[in-house]
Amino acid sequence: MKRLLVFIIALISVPVITVYSQTKTDPYFTKEGGFGYNIMSDAICSLWWSEASYKVMRDAPLPKKKDPEIKMWAARNEYESFILVLRPLKRMENFRISIPDLKDNRGNVVSGGSLTVRKVEYVKVSRPTDSYGFAGWWPDPLPLYEQPETIMPSENQPFWVTVKIPADALAGTYTGNILLNAEGWSATVPVKLQVWDFTLPTAPSMRSGFGISMSSIKRYHNLSTPEEEREVFEYYMRSFRDYRISPYTPFQYSPIKEEVKGVPWKGGYFDSKEKHGGTYAYKVADNSPTSNIEAFSVDLTPVNSNNSYNLIWYSRSDTAKQEYVTGLECFNAEKKLLVFENKIDRFTAGKTWEPDTLKIGKFNQEVRYVRVKLFPSNRTRTGEDKGTVWFDDITLINNDTRLNEFTAGNFEVNLNDIDIELDFTEFNNAGKKYFDEYGFTGYRLDLKGLGGGTFYSREAGVFEGFEQGTDEYNRLMERYLGQMQENLKKNGWLGREYIYWFDEPNEKDYPFVRETNAMIKKYAPGITTFLTEHVSGQDITDVTDISCTIWHRLDHDKIKKLK
Repeated sequence: MKRLLVFIIALISVPVITVYSQTKTDPYFTKEGGFGYNIMSDAICSLWWSEASYKVMRDAPLPKKKDPEIKMWAARNEYESFILVLRPLKRMENFRISIPDLKDNRGNVVSGGSLTVRKVEYVKVSRPTDSYGFAGWWPDPLPLYEQPETIMPSENQPFWVTVKIPADALAGTYTGNILLNAEGWSATVPVKLQVWDFTLPTAPSMRSGFGISMSSIKRYHNLSTPEEEREVFEYYMRSFRDYRISPYTPFQYSPIKEEVKGVPWKGGYFDSKEKHGGTYAYKVADNSPTSNIEAFSVDLTPVNSNNSYNLIWYSRSDTAKQEYVTGLECFNAEKKLLVFENKIDRFTAGKTWEPDTLKIGKFNQEVRYVRVKLFPSNRTRTGEDKGTVWFDDITLINNDTRLNEFTAGNFEVNLNDIDIELDFTEFNNAGKKYFDEYGFTGYRLDLKGLGGGTFYSREAGVFEGFEQGTDEYNRLMERYLGQMQENLKKNGWLGREYIYWFDEPNEKDYPFVRETNAMIKKYAPGITTFLTEHVSGQDITDVTDISCTIWHRLDHDKIKKLK
């Protein structure tokens, strides 16, 4: 099939799938004695076990069901887990777990080295985030069990045990015993593993997308250096690999490096409609109540501190009296910013083009270079002022020579001079690991220049100052998308990506979403477009490859088209 149906699941920290946890008001908790199976009890400790799909709370009661043998069923090349729970009546010192080989009746072995034991630790939740939870100690971290433990009395202490069935294991029933001992106490727990006669592939056939937040992981693990971040990130990637799921962002530390040359301004928009002269003016818009939006010239302009200068330009606004700020940043011979030498002042723009001048005079002897800065509103500490101002025909006049020394002020840009350089080196090296070795089936590919939004609001795309809908934008996106598709195709990864750029559009947003997806499909038809949807009756399946739909809003006719 060309198209697949995908459901996105958020993964916050430890990759553990949990489908049920007991709560204080749950009748299953109070009446039935809880989930799981009772193994044994003596004067020192009670033992029980459960499947790995549960969270074992510290005060969960002993289960009434009895089954002294731990049972597992798994395919070859599969991970299967169970939870072994101790509930001591007395403090247990130097508690140890030993798991020998599992064997079948023909002498075949699943090595004890294929089993991993992790101690279940708890996190105190003071404020529940939803009605499902409650305040208390919740199981979450799973550190490796690597040394003898002290087990405290009168509360559960679970251990999470995982077996990796080798890909070449023979089908059959394997048995063995888990050996438990502490000072003055020991127990033996039988284990039975049924290995089915088929093998799971290393890479799953179903595409998945799990969210992962490195900012949360950094706080959770107290990471302080980039080296620590990369190391821990790779541990998470290996865990995704082991559980055969794919993260949104495996390329967080190996991105596609982008460099665009030939565009002399950043922060605004080249406007061919509202201009004072030539082909373009430069539009700078501040719509934020919390930031000071700015535009600036990319290259530094050399100046002579022995000469006197004036900065002259034309401006206009869409309001009668729009206050804005214009000026120069100053740099020394090493091109380091000299903050206290900046030349900046406040001006007012109207609805018609009018000239303005910033009288600079002579620069300090340390000043060797300048950069033009444009602010469409007042610069304030909190950034609350807003506004839109167009600028054109900016000149930096040397009053001694009468010459203009600023060459980028007319905002004339030749698209043929714009060079889009994409360096795929790090991305491709990581792709060989994550796709070819780890078997990830999908990832979220971020594209430069796309707009975005949700059902609350949206914004159009911008590529290096050219707004979506213009011919210049389309021509630049064509060059950019063509390089993206060619690299993925060359490496055999085309189709693993999905472009997740808009979240759950409302009805009014669908024409805009169609426009963008159609643009992607026009210039890179092989790249996968993706859309989360919650509105019934909308259908842009001709330009959307993957629909992620809320279950109760599922349109079966639409899904048939996708198939």
